[in-house]
Amino acid sequence: MPIEIVSVRGAAPDPDVVRLLTAAIAESLQTRVSIGPDLRLPPDIPLSGSQLPSNAIVDRLIERAGPNRDTFDHLTLAVTSHDLYAPVRSFVFGEAAFGGAWAVVSSARLASPIHDSNILHDRLLKEAVHELGHLVGLEHCPHPHCVMHPSTSVLEIDEKVSEFCPSCRLGLSTSNGP
Repeated sequence: MPIEIVSVRGAAPDPDVVRLLTAAIAESLQTRVSIGPDLRLPPDIPLSGSQLPSNAIVDRLIERAGPNRDTFDHLTLAVTSHDLYAPVRSFVFGEAAFGGAWAVVSSARLASPIHDSNILHDRLLKEAVHELGHLVGLEHCPHPHCVMHPSTSVLEIDEKVSEFCPSCRLGLSTSNGP
């Protein structure tokens, strides 16, 4: 299924990061990936300090889909440089509307202390593929190196590969995934 990448207006990562992510997802998932128009957030979005609520961004993506939200023909991934939080977590790397077509990932906590852009790109790709996996119905995987394994730290992200394990690939093939 084609994928559209959108930046969160006013909270977008560097355009080069978005372009590299778009190309990496296309190569990794062997599907068409395009960059869409920026996502505008409502002015009354509930901030927690400088963090954005991940669920509000996903909700905004769903609203933006309009009347076609039940018959989506592509997946949409929002990308932000702002830190994200969820109602039950102090931070998240991303969130997906499980089985839907909308997800968000953040680059905020993914940068390397040595400012290696390759590390940032690798981590962001893994988190993007992880959230896209949820969109096609994949759940968290117990295999620590699978991209669908949950991550609570960048060290856990670094342990994963940007690909699905054989079990998840099997689930992907039965779900009409990307």
